[in-house]
Amino acid sequence: MKIIIGLGNAGREYMSTRHNIGWRVIDALAKEIGGQYKDKFKLSSVIMKGELGGEAIIIAKPTIMMNNSGQAARALIDFFKVQPEDVIVVHDELDIPFGKVKAKQGGSDGTHNGLASVTEHIGKNYWRVRIGIDQEKRDIPVPADFVLARFNEAEEQKLPELIKTATKKTRELLQ
Repeated sequence: MKIIIGLGNAGREYMSTRHNIGWRVIDALAKEIGGQYKDKFKLSSVIMKGELGGEAIIIAKPTIMMNNSGQAARALIDFFKVQPEDVIVVHDELDIPFGKVKAKQGGSDGTHNGLASVTEHIGKNYWRVRIGIDQEKRDIPVPADFVLARFNEAEEQKLPELIKTATKKTRELLQ
């Protein structure tokens, strides 16, 4: 069994922000599987069980704030009795240009507080699908202001293709 966790912030005001791209990708995967999310309060997540690529999966969206995502990741791992290597975290990435998607296992959390929380609670050996959200390499004085802002109109038009690429990359990791 694999657990795919999309990082995002709970609350309507965050739904269309750059920081919630992980949730949008997870929702696209959930749509492919069919079914409905079930609220699992004790796991601090809404989850959906299914199968992708012949692999039993749990799709999870933590319902706590991004910076505490590790608490949900730990609860999910403990409940479903999987190892960190069986977890794929889908998240936004400032250090990758907008439109690019990369996958890796382990590594640094950079300035991503959600990833730092996951690493703190489950270690570094989980998989990551990193979705580029920045238009260009630049110094961003307050990263939180950028990641908590909505995508601009040009980015919104490109999001369906970006989400498609990220879901494909996630499915590849399952194989």
